[in-house]
Amino acid sequence: MLSTILTVLLCLMILLLSGLRLLGWIPLAVLSGSMEPQYPVGSLIFVRPVAAEDVKLGDPITFYMADGRTLATHRVTQVDEASQSFKTKGDANAVEDQGTVSFDRLVGSPQFCVPLAGYVSILAGSAQGKMILGAALLVLVLLAFLPGRLMKTNASKRK
Repeated sequence: MLSTILTVLLCLMILLLSGLRLLGWIPLAVLSGSMEPQYPVGSLIFVRPVAAEDVKLGDPITFYMADGRTLATHRVTQVDEASQSFKTKGDANAVEDQGTVSFDRLVGSPQFCVPLAGYVSILAGSAQGKMILGAALLVLVLLAFLPGRLMKTNASKRK
């Protein structure tokens, strides 16, 4: 019974993640504590694309850092329409971030957070993690279907 529940939950999670991705939402693992306690390390945040014009003072945003590859999520402390840029600061950081975030580096805004789920995402990103998660999935599938077959076999032997 427990294995069936776990299998159903896993399938629902896969469907949810796939559906959100199709809608353009991006799941991202939280790697640093700069936005704690709202987004704890190891959480999975779901970022929805937003237009720069819709971002307000105090909104958390996800953006590409100056290197153009690294993503960060911080809170907007200033919006400068003239230069089309934001000033940001991590909630747990003492000072504002250096420099500004131009509107074109905006990815979106986090809509919700699933604590600890980011660790699974990080694990799935590595070769070892894929093997571990694949093996765990196989075990779940076997646990879901094997006990029923064993009971049928035992019942037919008793007759």
